[in-house]
Amino acid sequence: MRNSHFFVFLAILTEVIAAAAVSCEKVDVKGKKPDFPSPGEVPDTALYVAAVRVPAEYDWRRDTAAGVAGCHLILYRNMEQIADYPTGSEACISTDPDTHHLIGGDIYTEFATQSETIIKKNGETVLRYPGREILAGLLPSGRSIYTLGRLRNGRGYVFRKNGELLLNLEECSVFGGFNASSYGKTGAIYMDGGHIYFFYKDAGGNCFKVKDGYPLKIDVKSSYEVYDMKLHDGKDYIFYRTALGTTHLKTPDKTVGLGSYKWLNAGIAFDQGNIYIVGARVASPFNLNIENIDPEAVCQKVNGELVVFETGADFFYCREDESYGLSYSKGCLSVDDGAGPFLEIPDTFCFSRDCATITDAGFCVGVTPRRSGGRPYVMIDGEDYPLELDSFISAVEFTIKY
Repeated sequence: MRNSHFFVFLAILTEVIAAAAVSCEKVDVKGKKPDFPSPGEVPDTALYVAAVRVPAEYDWRRDTAAGVAGCHLILYRNMEQIADYPTGSEACISTDPDTHHLIGGDIYTEFATQSETIIKKNGETVLRYPGREILAGLLPSGRSIYTLGRLRNGRGYVFRKNGELLLNLEECSVFGGFNASSYGKTGAIYMDGGHIYFFYKDAGGNCFKVKDGYPLKIDVKSSYEVYDMKLHDGKDYIFYRTALGTTHLKTPDKTVGLGSYKWLNAGIAFDQGNIYIVGARVASPFNLNIENIDPEAVCQKVNGELVVFETGADFFYCREDESYGLSYSKGCLSVDDGAGPFLEIPDTFCFSRDCATITDAGFCVGVTPRRSGGRPYVMIDGEDYPLELDSFISAVEFTIKY
């Protein structure tokens, strides 16, 4: 299951990691840039990085200034700075990494005032609507922007097109979100076959598929505990657990048994024609108290191999013949490929799964030191590229355009 480029990754970084165990400062690679194709070459591969720059005297780790210390949101393309946006209540841009969304090379930000939600694209306001919402999904499509927001004062969700109300949902739970391991850059909402979809479950346990703003009830037994529902190539997939404790994936053609397990943060993922189940699970016979057992993090290819991340990974990246997890233990960031951790970086942050990605262009993670004075850096297949400023990384994204 190990990929060859990660052995190179490990060999090159051996000395770097040893040094990091003593100090947060990385080796001096000032001036180095990733070897991306020149503009105009095909394919056009670009790495985008979003970071929050802070004043040199300000320790964001303590945040004694309550986030009002003159910070800026910085956007990089192939490690070259291309934009600088002020943050704060006047700019309506938050420093919170969870509010930064890199989608197709554009940086979208969300901000809630006392009465409104404001969405910006590359520093310019594109949506402003009444109500305080936390986004679970954001999908640009042509000249339109679709959003799915959770009300900050309750369990309701609002689905909008260009800020206009399409669907108001009360007392429900939506499948997926920005940090869910099996969901992509647009969070809980996504496009399939030219239509916009998301799935949700109401307070009575009824499941629904929403197509372009219109809810359609899905036939699922009320006794099932549904972990995830997805549409792929126009067909429904449902991952659930029965009252007997067995788990199953219902596909358009058949139902696949996945053993007797209890799952946490579980979801369905697709890549290159393969179907994966990812999440944390524990064996669940009737007499087992699962509350007292630490779940194991797994990536399971349906009708294929099972990858178990021994470190209890928080973030998953599953692709053909390679599956990776990122996790934390006592302040140490670990990368695990199912054969155990093969890279450990002490005293560092990786704020969310948006800070790491794996594509045909390679594996990349934005690393921010925990210790004051340490500079963040982007790690790309064995090479470290530091940001020459006091900051923390909030998101990374590869884009490949043909």
